Amino acid sequence: LRFPAWWAIFTSEATRAGSFISTASLGIVLTQHWADVPSRAKFLLSLTGSYMAWQWLWFWIAEIALWQTLLQQFPIEHPSPARWVALILSMPTLHGVNRVVFLILPTVHALCLRMLSRLHGDCTTQSGRLQR
Repeated sequence: LRFPAWWAIFTSEATRAGSFISTASLGIVLTQHWADVPSRAKFLLSLTGSYMAWQWLWFWIAEIALWQTLLQQFPIEHPSPARWVALILSMPTLHGVNRVVFLILPTVHALCLRMLSRLHGDCTTQSGRLQR
């Protein structure tokens, strides 16, 4: 992908409401104008931030424990320090992707299948076999 094509895609994504880039820029603007934020909103934002930091901390404690105990018995090539830093810095994004791919999409898929089976009537008999 050449730079002009990439830049066009990037600028359209950056200006779209709700995109990751615009959300990150909202965080930057929020921190710049922290004094103007109402105290209740500050409290809620602080609670959310501390919860995310708590999750992040315990995730990495579990990860270190896993690498130091269970994975010692396998001949695994350990990641370089640069790879560890990249993992730690990309964790908020990867956490969101993980939630969508492994929690939200399967839940919506299961709900849609259940709804479709109810709309089209139950396809099974008493014995559990499919009706034709």
